[in-house]
Amino acid sequence: MFTLHGSLPADIRTWLELIREGVNGYEYVIQNSTALMEPRQAFSWLMASRGVLEQLRYTDSFNSFVSMHAELIDSDVDSHCVNTLMRSAREYIDPHTGRPTDFEPNVMGVLKLTRNCSQHPAKYKEHLMVLIMEDDFPGFVARFQLNLFRAGLLSAHSTGADSLVVSHGLTSSKSAPSPQVFCC
Repeated sequence: MFTLHGSLPADIRTWLELIREGVNGYEYVIQNSTALMEPRQAFSWLMASRGVLEQLRYTDSFNSFVSMHAELIDSDVDSHCVNTLMRSAREYIDPHTGRPTDFEPNVMGVLKLTRNCSQHPAKYKEHLMVLIMEDDFPGFVARFQLNLFRAGLLSAHSTGADSLVVSHGLTSSKSAPSPQVFCC
């Protein structure tokens, strides 16, 4: 989408496309879009969602969700590192092992790379992490949130952007209205 002042960011485009397609069924994602969050809040949401996926790693829900990000399956995460901070995180050598970190060639690898970037080369830049990440993976955060919703891993019943509810006996910080995984 192009405007008088240039292109709209991918997350705003995704948000506007949801509105254009029709709000029915997507009210929660439209109202709680990461595009409307403060940058630190959006990054915190992204990392909390990563934690939810990590807990679901050996379930059908996880495999189903990973397949929703086909653009990242069997791709070399290293090839996306055009941002110097992301590249530094990719090349970081663990001083304990003397080896670089391995990143899965899928959505989890991208989330791990982003987390590592925020903890090492971009430490104290949490307010910029979504921009840093989207430099290498444009539109990822908006697609990630929408796919979490489509996979039934976001709750339309949760009470705030920082609420995280995981049931199935995994973790629980709030009570869930039904036995599913809920984030934000």
